[in-house]
Amino acid sequence: MMEPAEDRLRDLFEELRRKDEHAAPSFPAMVSGKPDRRRLRRADSHARLLGLGAAAALLLVCVVLFLPRPARVPVATRSASRLEQASWRAPTDFLLAVPVSELVKSAPALDSSVLGSPPPSPPKEKKGRPS
Repeated sequence: MMEPAEDRLRDLFEELRRKDEHAAPSFPAMVSGKPDRRRLRRADSHARLLGLGAAAALLLVCVVLFLPRPARVPVATRSASRLEQASWRAPTDFLLAVPVSELVKSAPALDSSVLGSPPPSPPKEKKGRPS
């Protein structure tokens, strides 16, 4: 004896199979090569809708690009005093100030030593026979 859930599942699959058979074209129509008018009309309407959407988007882009805008004063003609007053500092500048920043800003001299005296030079090897 089958359970009600299995019966329900079997009925749902049977309904799905019937819908698929109804939507599928007949075999003779497929072999003959004649186009299905319903599918062509549906594809044509999708193409028209896509074309209208593309045309509307293109029109919107053209309107935005060629819309007249009010003229702005170029930056070079503004007064220098106003530019000095408008100096801006980033709110994170304090993060760049570290205790060892003076070491980072200067480069060490190659002829000086941290120890105060030059490092000893390695002994030179003698050329010739070893004794």
